[in-house]
Amino acid sequence: MNELTVKRELHVVENEIISLRNQAQQQALMYAVEIGRRLTEAKELVPHGGWAEWLEKKVEFKQRTANNFMRIFEEYGNGQMSLFGNSSNSQALANLNYTQLIALLALPGEERETFAEENDVEKMTTRELEKAVKERKEALERAEAAEKKAELYEIEKAKAERLERQAEMSAEKSKDLQQELISTKEALEKAKASEKNAKNKLKALKENPTVPQEVIDKANAEAEAAAAEKSAKALKEKTAELNEKLRSVEEAKKAAELAAEQAREKTAELEKKLKMQNPNVENFKRMFEQAQNDVFKLFEIIKEVKAENTELAEKFTAATLAFLNKYAKEN
Repeated sequence: MNELTVKRELHVVENEIISLRNQAQQQALMYAVEIGRRLTEAKELVPHGGWAEWLEKKVEFKQRTANNFMRIFEEYGNGQMSLFGNSSNSQALANLNYTQLIALLALPGEERETFAEENDVEKMTTRELEKAVKERKEALERAEAAEKKAELYEIEKAKAERLERQAEMSAEKSKDLQQELISTKEALEKAKASEKNAKNKLKALKENPTVPQEVIDKANAEAEAAAAEKSAKALKEKTAELNEKLRSVEEAKKAAELAAEQAREKTAELEKKLKMQNPNVENFKRMFEQAQNDVFKLFEIIKEVKAENTELAEKFTAATLAFLNKYAKEN
């Protein structure tokens, strides 16, 4: 009987195992998607308030498990059946199991495939995957926050520039009003002088009304005096109006200059914060925290070794300190 048994090459058996495992995994995911599809449908049919009870009694699912299946369907199955097809773009996700796909739900949809390709998720333990997903999510949030700060900086910068232009326009308007005020004051002085001359002429004619021509001149002088008085009054009113406008413009100018200064200060503060958002700063913080944790774990191991072998623990300690000192001196 043994003579009839054909021995196969090990690599052939290995490939068959891997193939069967992948088929089983894809089959399991297809079933997960279909369960999620039907749970989504059932939720619409179950009377309001009876979902949790229906799950437990009818299909023996806890609500959290049902939610996971429905999310698997929503994120990976609903209109995304290429996940289980031959699309090379989805291969990084197609080879993952149910638990791994659930962990990836913490990331935005457009990030999952890239993350899976970059991190070889298929070979990660659940704990490793959850940690890596958490770190990527935090990095995305930091990047988003930095982007929002950059947008806010651009908005504030534009606001500062607009306020500066307003201040410049107010200054120009103030300059024009001041020039107009000077011209009006000069005209007022001339009008006052004309009014004075006309009144003096009228006074002289009133005192010596001897000839008819003088009567005519008197009438003309009265008209000139009245016109000069009216002109002087109008110019006086215009001067007061211009003074009021100038006061308003000066106040607007000061307000615009103050607002522009505040906007510049805010822009400078945001620019400073943006510089602090340097990727190297963030990378250093993350790597430093990781290094701290690693060093702590090293000394915990040394502590355990010390309980059994003091000499070996001392060697480990010396090696660790030498390593840290070496890189501290080099940098």
